[in-house]
Amino acid sequence: MAGPGKTEYVVGLPSTYGSEIRKKGILDPKRFHKEVIPWFFENKYIFNETNITNKDTTAGKEQKIIWNAFRKVDDYFKFNIEVEILLFRWRGEKAELNLRFKGWLEKDYMDKFRRRFGPKFGEFLRKIYEMYIVNEKIDKMKGKVWVETNGLIDECKKITSSLLR
Repeated sequence: MAGPGKTEYVVGLPSTYGSEIRKKGILDPKRFHKEVIPWFFENKYIFNETNITNKDTTAGKEQKIIWNAFRKVDDYFKFNIEVEILLFRWRGEKAELNLRFKGWLEKDYMDKFRRRFGPKFGEFLRKIYEMYIVNEKIDKMKGKVWVETNGLIDECKKITSSLLR
């Protein structure tokens, strides 16, 4: 994971999600999965589905899935998107669905400054580089992460609207 000051959250924060979609109705989770996943590949993200948990409750089944995706922009910047999928009160075909999103920009993800110049001096040089040399590019990259994360959110809204009855 990125060190301090190397991650800039654009949608959400490290401990909270930034955007949420809530839907209730008849749902086909496999079809939702099948229709959303291509967005990641079309946008050149490396996709990983992690942390799948299932629980039976008196209100119905619950399932939590975390999707992590990243895209290396260049040797310095990497875009990251995380989606948390919560299915609850799931009985038969009826369920409630919460989708929560985070998007962030990771800088110096290969830790080149620290590896090349040592921990303290490398961190100092990285901060100077970001403040004075690539400051405008960082703002541009944060804007692109925001656009791409919100593009995924819009795609999920469209898909959930067409799938839920």
